[in-house]
Parts: sequence; structure tokens; C-alpha cells
Amino acid sequence: MILSAMQNNGSPTPLFETDEDRTWFRVTLPIHQAFDPNVKHRVSNAIQVEQRLTQFLRNIVVNDQANDQAVILMARVLLLLQTDPHSKSELLEHIKLKNHNDNVKRYIEPLEINHIIAKTIPSRPKSPNQKYCLTEKGKSLLLEIK
Repeated sequence: MILSAMQNNGSPTPLFETDEDRTWFRVTLPIHQAFDPNVKHRVSNAIQVEQRLTQFLRNIVVNDQANDQAVILMARVLLLLQTDPHSKSELLEHIKLKNHNDNVKRYIEPLEINHIIAKTIPSRPKSPNQKYCLTEKGKSLLLEIK
């Protein structure tokens, strides 16, 4: 229960140690990065980037269902894609949603329609190996925001 709660809030995994006879044990709970003074400025910068990206996306994404929360989640999808291509299930998992067609339509398709992301195998849209990546427009958008 506690481990699950720690994972849900992004805390590092606890470290469990014991001796060979198991007469004692020690648990180390590493500090969450949000409370680490050395990391605090990076977290703050990441939040600012997400907020600027969200503002920018509001002006680009035309979708009847693109409310504030939807645009925030789209921004998180883009931030994940800046490192590597990901499958739609990985993208939805990252924003803590189920791999359901409605979620794809609401959070992924608007980015694809606006040419911010693209399929890695456009000739086979239903391929099980299909992933999404940033387009040049998406990369430029992220560079402009930072």
C-alpha cells in the first residue's frame, strides 16, 4: 500500500537492507525530487515549460473537447515525445489514461491533425509496431517554448 502510494506520487523506490541472519533490517526512503533543493529549480522550469506549452496549444488545437485539462494532457504527451517515439498505449499510460479509442481521439488525434506529431509508420496506420513522434512543427514548437 505504501509502496504503491510512493510510486503514484513519483517518489524513488525505497531501499531495503538486512544482514545474512536477518536479525535487523534498514529501510532508506530517498527524498522525492520535488523536495531536493538541487532539483527544485529543474522541477520549477519543467512546470513553466508545461504551462507555456499549454497556452500555445490552446491557440493551435481546434477540438470541441479541448478543454483546459485536455490541453494540459496533450502538452504532457508532447513533452514525453521529445526524447523518443512512443506507442499510443505508452502515451496514454504516461498521462494516466486507459488505452481507449475515446482517449486517442481526445488527446492524440488533435496533435496529429495539427501536424505536431506523426505516426512512425504512416503507410501502415494499424501496425502493432506503430509509434508516434514529433514532427518538425512539434520540435520547433518545443524549442520556441523553452
